[in-house]
Amino acid sequence: MTIIIDNPFGLGNQLKNIVSGLKLADQIEDFVMLINPHSHIFSINNTFSPKNKDTHLSTWILAAHEPADKFNKLKIYREFLNADNGNFWYLSSNIDYQFENIKDEVIFQFKKYFKKIIFNPTILELVNQFIKNHPKFIGVHIRTWHDNTWRNQHFHDLNLFKKIMDKFPGHHFYVSSDDISVVNALSLSYPGRILSAPKYHTKTHTSSTTSVRVGIEAAVDLLILSKSQEIIGSYESTFTECAWWLADVIPSTPWWHGMGRPPPIHIPVPPVIINHSDPRPLIKNDARSVRLEAGGLNGSRVFNLLKKDNPIIIEIGSNNGETTENFLRFMPNAKIFCFEPDPRAIKKFKERINHPNVKLFECAIGRVNGPITFYQSSGYDENADWDQSGSIRIPKAHLQIYPWVKFDSQIKVQMVRLDDWLTEYNIEYIDLIWADIQGAESDMIISGPEALKRTHFLYTEYSNHECYEGQASLKEIDELLPEFMTSRLFNDDVLFENLNFVNKEYSKF
Repeated sequence: MTIIIDNPFGLGNQLKNIVSGLKLADQIEDFVMLINPHSHIFSINNTFSPKNKDTHLSTWILAAHEPADKFNKLKIYREFLNADNGNFWYLSSNIDYQFENIKDEVIFQFKKYFKKIIFNPTILELVNQFIKNHPKFIGVHIRTWHDNTWRNQHFHDLNLFKKIMDKFPGHHFYVSSDDISVVNALSLSYPGRILSAPKYHTKTHTSSTTSVRVGIEAAVDLLILSKSQEIIGSYESTFTECAWWLADVIPSTPWWHGMGRPPPIHIPVPPVIINHSDPRPLIKNDARSVRLEAGGLNGSRVFNLLKKDNPIIIEIGSNNGETTENFLRFMPNAKIFCFEPDPRAIKKFKERINHPNVKLFECAIGRVNGPITFYQSSGYDENADWDQSGSIRIPKAHLQIYPWVKFDSQIKVQMVRLDDWLTEYNIEYIDLIWADIQGAESDMIISGPEALKRTHFLYTEYSNHECYEGQASLKEIDELLPEFMTSRLFNDDVLFENLNFVNKEYSKF
């Protein structure tokens, strides 16, 4: 499976995309190929040969901490990480902009992939000639964010850079910027001390696919910065970041063989960040791009999430009350509305739970009000009384994935639309909807648009195997929740958070 890099953005983003691709390729013995022509700037030193099937990787992060179990078989890799359109969504955390917080062993791990990016000899010749004439300097990268009005207003402040530059009296500064007026202004402030590479274009940090000359100039700028004694860089700039990673300095330990820690770096942090007043709202992400975690939520973690012992919780698919009991253990004052349609589970629930704040509704949640067929689960031998896989949807792949579970019995149960129930009980705010409804996730979501507007968190089971006929995949569940971002992703469960609640604190801005 060849990993195809198709990143139309700036040089820094492209390089980080390639490094993440190379790191992934090592996990699955794969080959990385660039879809856009980059031969005038760099090539890739691949370890493995190309594969037949292509996977597109488009990202701007330095991906880390891959879930190793997802890479042990190519079949699993394709099944879990390929979207319907062939694009690859990297389930991973990242180390973006961490700089000197990154441990030595992680620096070594990532630098070996940066070393696999082989820059064009012409570019290296230009860089080496500059370094020969100017062997010692402090690198300064100043992005003005002329292509982003908000960042230009709040992130770009030349005086913040000058305060740091003033700490290096007598030093020369190599200045790289997306605006030639910045270089000119600093030349007036630090006469005879400002260095820069000659350019035909003043806007240097655009995509290398736009212009060959622009791409070469950007690469020269980047590599000269990487030769700095110390770097003064722009906040949240991948160009600054890649210059730091590409630095070739004296190794901190002999076994690194030329891959030591990069030089000290200084990032002037914008006041809006220091003062925690960043007014940019969070936006909806893609559920498949969130790092996969082991385990799941429980009463203790829900308490830490909600930060209160008296939340309003709607638990859909309460079964025997075990989860309800766990909620009450950590949140004794919680008000919990439980839904369960299976008479066998209802009996167990009533035997286990007797609490004034818990109300059980003996029905299913779905798209319409009225009776519906419920497919009761059972099992064989010691699992004969298994009642935790019943559903209002017909079992499908569940029969093959869990062959010890059978569905021999069908009964009629009552079903209620979530919004109709909400209207009857006049619930104004919901801290958490906890759904364990065996393939009926889309039915619950479609039945409760108004309820979801009033809900801060939604925690639901999911499967990409269509365990029940018509079961929505993770991608389809995510698309049904345009006002929710994915907060945490587990093997079988996902936590969504309502963006309207997340961003309400920014409304004053």
